[in-house]
This record gives sequence, structure tokens and C-alpha cells, in this order.
Amino acid sequence: MKIKVLPFYDINNDTNAILAANHFDYNTIVWERGQCYYVKEKAFKMIERACIEGGAGYDGRRKSVVYKTKARNKVPIPINPKEDIYAFPTCSPTAHECSWIFYPHVKDIAPNGNNAAKTIITFKNHKQLVLDVSYNIIKRQMHLTSYCVVRFSPLPIDRPRLG
Repeated sequence: MKIKVLPFYDINNDTNAILAANHFDYNTIVWERGQCYYVKEKAFKMIERACIEGGAGYDGRRKSVVYKTKARNKVPIPINPKEDIYAFPTCSPTAHECSWIFYPHVKDIAPNGNNAAKTIITFKNHKQLVLDVSYNIIKRQMHLTSYCVVRFSPLPIDRPRLG
């Protein structure tokens, strides 16, 4: 059975993960709630385009997160705070093997048994993803991204701002 390869993909509220793929026909595999897409477009290009769609460029969003968190590497990105779309990279965003995890869909993270170099991410739809990234790195990414959600999410008018 031949799979259908999309030329591009629009990140949306249902996007769970964008996974780097080393395949001749496609560069990424996108997990949505109940779907899986094979896409020719590279993950970083999807992220950049989604940031623009969300109202600001990738570089501006990254610079703002660096300023607020003092993090310099593997910076989480508030892609579209109005739509609650936040993602974090698994390694340097410019690296070919970089995948992106969409924070609002993560239910749990856990080390992969005795292998401290791998992490199991369980999404809210109960689908699991095993990453070749240490649990401590993913845990740090989750904490940084949760901070971004607090700092960048639009607030209701009657709720006071933090800090």
C-alpha cells in the first residue's frame, strides 16, 4: 500500500507531534489526535510558517522566550498563544533529526525502563511515542514550556498578571 505524501502541513490545535523522518519521499511524520500524515516539508519550516500565521515570526517568539526564561538552547516556542499552540524541540531546531512535541497534548512523560537515554511520551489520546532523548532533557523541556504557557497565554480581563 502506497502512502500519501502531503507537500506541506498546517499546524493546528490537533497537532500532537512533528517527527523528523529520514525517508526519500518525505521529511516529517505528523501525529494528530487520530491521524498520521507524511509530509515533504521540513519540521522547522512548518514551525516558522505557523508562527507567522499566529501573529509573529519564529525569531521574535524565540527571542521573547529567551528573554523571559534565560534559556538559550532548545527553546520552546509559543507558536500561537491565542490558540493554545505551544511546542518544544527535542534537540537543536535546525538539526535534521529535531522533532517537535506539542505541549497541550502531553499527558505524561516517563523514562523508558532502564534506558535513561530514552523517554516515553504519552499523549492525551493514549498514543505513546518513544524518543531517543533522555528523560531529564524532556522533563526540562516540559517545565520550560509550562512556564511559557503561563507567561504568554492571553489572560481573561479579570485575572491579574504575574510578575
